[in-house]
Amino acid sequence: MENSKSNFPEISIIVPVYNVEKYLPKCIDSLLAQTLTDIEIILVDDGSPDYCPMICDSYAEKDSRIKVIHKQNEGVSAARNDGIAAARADIIGFVDSDDWVDPKMYETMLSALKRTGADIVVCNTSYDYIDHSHPDAVPITEEKIYSRDEALRLLIQDRMIHNYPCDKIFRKSVLNSPFTPGIRYEDIEVMIRWFANINRLATIPYFGYHYLQRASSYLHSSSTMFEEYIAALRSQLDFLKSKNLIPDCYESYTLRIVKDGVKYSKYLVHDTTDSPKLYSTLKEIADTIRDLQPAVDSSDVSKKLRKRFDNLLNHPRRFVSEMRWNHRYHILKNRLTTFRHKKEYKCFD
Repeated sequence: MENSKSNFPEISIIVPVYNVEKYLPKCIDSLLAQTLTDIEIILVDDGSPDYCPMICDSYAEKDSRIKVIHKQNEGVSAARNDGIAAARADIIGFVDSDDWVDPKMYETMLSALKRTGADIVVCNTSYDYIDHSHPDAVPITEEKIYSRDEALRLLIQDRMIHNYPCDKIFRKSVLNSPFTPGIRYEDIEVMIRWFANINRLATIPYFGYHYLQRASSYLHSSSTMFEEYIAALRSQLDFLKSKNLIPDCYESYTLRIVKDGVKYSKYLVHDTTDSPKLYSTLKEIADTIRDLQPAVDSSDVSKKLRKRFDNLLNHPRRFVSEMRWNHRYHILKNRLTTFRHKKEYKCFD
């Protein structure tokens, strides 16, 4: 299919592909169905062991807008970097190969970028499960333009604007840092750098991106995800401080990292057995946030958080014991509540 109006497409869409043969056709079909036709679709086959390489080549034979890169497996970060390097357009979009997009997504977002002069445009995401879907907890409700510092504040809040790249389009000129290969939360590390390189960001109240939630998702694949997530948040804070960006947010973001460190350590205790690996992971989380203790000491945090933070840092076995007891208590409390409700219903029989 020949449709390019010039030597360069209006937007290049990068799709890293690995072991998703079941979902890939739906993803590609949704891109080919875009109302914006002057696009470049870059499928980066990251050494996929299934039929994905053949699926990519089959689509490329049918539509000249599709470019396929076959490479050895190096992970999603390296695949995205290769896609950026190969992109011919000045505007870049990203799609994960098990997700799909609304037919008007890129026409709508590109129109907003041109209308507002923004460097990044963000839309809403729908989280799709097997039998239902739900929107963002805090969706975008209006078209609005934000300055760089305002956009950075929204990014670190991680509520309306998130760290993943797929609900956004970017001017290629702001992509000043590559994704770091070999780390899990590569989006968190790189997005703060890209946001720091913009003049303005625009949001649009439009649900364009569909994010498939599946049990085999990468986020559910390793018990080390908690420590890596906290390390990624810490890298954002360290970057902001190194560039003296939004200093009025350092204290609140520091406390968020501390709270998340305690929270995810609690989840780790609930989900794993009492083993050397558990204590090793807890130590890595504690070491990542240990030097944040002065911020906790000087702030008005709850007594419970202060105690749990101290136990995590200095008394890990006490922390594990408390979290296990607390977990069992809540299970017993919920069972007792259910039992009482059943008894009340029987009284009306």
